Amino acid sequence: MKYKIVVCIVLILVSSIFLSGCVSRNTTIDDYYTQNSDGSLHAVINAPEKSYFGEKIEFDASQSYDTNGKIVRYIWNFMNKETVEGKTVEHTFEFDNDYNTKFPVIYTVTLFLMDNEGSIQPSIHHIMLYPKSYHFYFSSNKISNLKPTSYSEKLSSGELFNIDFTKKISYNLDDSIEIPSSNWNLNLEIEKPFFSIINKISVSFLNEKGEKLFEKSYKPGLISFISKNIELTDTLGKNIDLKSINVELSGINLDAVSVVYGSDLASGITFNIN
Repeated sequence: MKYKIVVCIVLILVSSIFLSGCVSRNTTIDDYYTQNSDGSLHAVINAPEKSYFGEKIEFDASQSYDTNGKIVRYIWNFMNKETVEGKTVEHTFEFDNDYNTKFPVIYTVTLFLMDNEGSIQPSIHHIMLYPKSYHFYFSSNKISNLKPTSYSEKLSSGELFNIDFTKKISYNLDDSIEIPSSNWNLNLEIEKPFFSIINKISVSFLNEKGEKLFEKSYKPGLISFISKNIELTDTLGKNIDLKSINVELSGINLDAVSVVYGSDLASGITFNIN
């Protein structure tokens, strides 16, 4: 009998707590902010709506105000879980080099204002982020954002007495990637004997259907050093869906030429956004 009385007392106490509003499983964070803010706090966030990964971005809440009190804390929360305080703060969003992501990536930044009476008011700001540049490494028939281990590969076809005066290398992405209008820089490190000559290089960008989206030829002059780093720079005037890059070398005794991958010079291509 004593046990039943104790249980009843406990049940009555728990019920009274819930009914009094001290504990509520249905209370949300939004409800908490509503209960703790009387509408006097007004958040004003000055920050860009578009920016780039890797750049310092300023978030300014200095124009925020409280109509019947004083703002005592400005708390910023970023999606990477970093929290900082201040009227004006700077933040850099880091890029994880996943170029298969559809851009822009939209991040939400939350500002919490707190006044001298303990009232709290949240406000959010959305910012669209793009890569400032896209850097890819070349390896045997591959394009990747990961640098390969260092090695070299001959252009030789493996056929005896091959007298071709052109050699084509095709570098391919696993999946096509949208590349914005940009300036690009292609770097190809080669090793070659003195008597091999490269007098023309052609570069083309292709989509998944094999259609050429960009094509241009360059004459680097008579390259007659034992080793050479070929660097080409040009402009991509429009957005493209890139799947492959073809590099065609023209010259003499190209079977003796090797392309070096994964070295300090790192054969590859960089697109720098305009």
